[in-house]
Amino acid sequence: MHASSALMALTGLVAAGVALAQSGLTVATPPAFVQCQPINLSWSGGTAPYFPRITTPGASGTTVVQFDQTSSTSQVWTVNQAVGSQFTIAVTDSTGFTQYSSTTNPVVAGSSSSCVGQSSSSGSLFAFCS
Repeated sequence: MHASSALMALTGLVAAGVALAQSGLTVATPPAFVQCQPINLSWSGGTAPYFPRITTPGASGTTVVQFDQTSSTSQVWTVNQAVGSQFTIAVTDSTGFTQYSSTTNPVVAGSSSSCVGQSSSSGSLFAFCS
C-alpha cells in the first residue's frame, strides 16, 4: 500500500507539472512598492490576451485593482494603496489559467499620499482596506 500511495503522489505531481508546462505562465514579484509611484508589473508565458489584477494576499484573495485585458506581458500601476498594504499579483491568460506572484513586500511611504484611494489610469479601484 505504501508503494501505491507514493505512485499516486508522484502521478499528482507529474499532472501538476504538465499543467504548468502547458501554460508556462509565471508572474514576477516586484521587490518594492512605493506609495503613489508607478511600478511595472510583469509576467511571461501563457497565451494572450491577459487579464491582470491586484488581489489581497494569497491565491484566493479579493480583487483590489482590475486592469483591462492586454496582449502585453507588463502593466504599469501607480500604487494607490495605503502604506503597509501587501498584495498578490494575479494574471489569467486566455485559456483561463491563472498564476499568482508571491505576496509582495509591504507598500512603503513615498513623497506623496495624494493618490491613495483614487482610481489609477491603468486600472479600476475596488474598495479595499488593509
